[in-house]
Amino acid sequence: MSAKARMFLKRLFDWCGLKIRRTDNEQFFDFEALLWHRMHRSKPFRFIQIGACDGKRFDPIHDFIKANSSAVEGVVVEPLPDLYAALCRTYAACQGIQPINCAIHNSAATMLLHRVRSSSLGTLPEWAIGISSFDRSHLHRLGVPDSAIEEVPVPCQTLARLIEITGFSSVELLQIDTEGYDAEIILSIDFSSFCPTVIRFEHSRNSQGMPDETYHQVIDHLHAGGYEVIPVESDAIAFQRSILETSSPPGNLRV
Repeated sequence: MSAKARMFLKRLFDWCGLKIRRTDNEQFFDFEALLWHRMHRSKPFRFIQIGACDGKRFDPIHDFIKANSSAVEGVVVEPLPDLYAALCRTYAACQGIQPINCAIHNSAATMLLHRVRSSSLGTLPEWAIGISSFDRSHLHRLGVPDSAIEEVPVPCQTLARLIEITGFSSVELLQIDTEGYDAEIILSIDFSSFCPTVIRFEHSRNSQGMPDETYHQVIDHLHAGGYEVIPVESDAIAFQRSILETSSPPGNLRV
């Protein structure tokens, strides 16, 4: 983490009324505390989640969304039919959540998504259900044999089109986990027309995920859009710099 990022993180926590303490994990960051803080600043709390899986497993925002189901509005995007059906069940009681059955792609109307066959899931770790990717080699890098991979054609639309049809042009959070396509989505964003307060995305640089050159392109694009970026294990969290400049800290932050 750069000195500038550490200073930004300290300012953010001081502003929120939180204390930083030493930990053996140098990448420690309380993401949920930030979401609670933004909930205090914006009601309803609006978000877009790309790559929502079933809305439960390996989901960094599920607990927060369920705990605030009456005060959130969100679009949750999942392209695979069976996981989309599970996603709909997860949020069936949440009137403000809109499940969308598609993938986000910058140009294609249909793409092949590579996933682990259901018959092979029992022989692989649980996380194998959530690693579907446009890139077949992404599954290979994670140790999935070619015989365990199947291809599923899925409908696609651009992020801009998703925003247009849902009306979610202003959101507190853009959550992205697309197993290899996160960079392309972020690089497609015109921050003059769509500028989420917080963007969380997966880079997985520690496991041969996003190439360094691409990662730095993404960081440069975010910096140019007015964001600072904090790496957190395999993910990164980008914040609008303006949240420290235009708002006053909340009187009571729930963590």
